[in-house]
Amino acid sequence: MTKMFVRLALCAGLVVCGGFLRAEGTTAAPSEPTVKTTKTEKGRESKIHVFLPTEEAKLYFDSTLTKATGKDRAFRSPALEEGKRYSYKVVAMWVENGREVSHETKIIFHAGEDVAVDFRR
Repeated sequence: MTKMFVRLALCAGLVVCGGFLRAEGTTAAPSEPTVKTTKTEKGRESKIHVFLPTEEAKLYFDSTLTKATGKDRAFRSPALEEGKRYSYKVVAMWVENGREVSHETKIIFHAGEDVAVDFRR
């Protein structure tokens, strides 16, 4: 039950919050999004920064559509329990050359880690 509550709190926090933050990243093969985790100073809060190829792209966390817009989107989690592992299925959808493109990845992180996901090519 606690795990379910934490997952719901994370989804609610990701849908409600938005903004910009500076994230580090690496490039990947054109068809694979890049995922990078970085330790934070706070230790309990995690930030997820997503880079998208278009401003109109739809972004989902565990099947929940986010309200944020733009090519760079940032989300902040509620307080997370130290030592526990958390994960999301992140899906990005956008139109490219008149066709809908969809890419997904699973991010896995611990409380206090920042995550950067890069769907750009």
